[in-house]
Amino acid sequence: MNYRSVSVTDSQIIMCWRNDPKVYAWQVTNRPLSVTEHESWFSRRLKKLDSLPFIVYEIQKEVFGFARVEESRSQVLSVSIILSPKRRGKGYGLLILQEFMTELQLRFPNHSFEATIHKQNLPSQKLFFKAGFVENGPINRNFLSYIYKP
Repeated sequence: MNYRSVSVTDSQIIMCWRNDPKVYAWQVTNRPLSVTEHESWFSRRLKKLDSLPFIVYEIQKEVFGFARVEESRSQVLSVSIILSPKRRGKGYGLLILQEFMTELQLRFPNHSFEATIHKQNLPSQKLFFKAGFVENGPINRNFLSYIYKP
């Protein structure tokens, strides 16, 4: 498994995976994004690469996942990942998340890490739990907060 920073050439695959109904059903914005919405977000996100990692994971130059953090609030970073549809349910999510969390702890030693997960998205809840996150309670009626406790 290799990894690198996301680049402008990754935009289309990220949008494709994000707009998969099996993905956006669990998102806060639970609908497909338009090309304009995605490109606007992606352009803004590329400008933050020096301060907030957005990583591409590959096997033999085949992209199979992305991991990123966003500033949630002071000293707290929100973690999210997305996988290739053909790699879901095969253990790749845990590999990515464990690798990413190791990198984040080194890079941001004074920060806490959280994930926002839909309360009915049991596979994501189990994945983040296996990677060291614990449930921290509801955010609202649809989403739970998980915090990283290595």
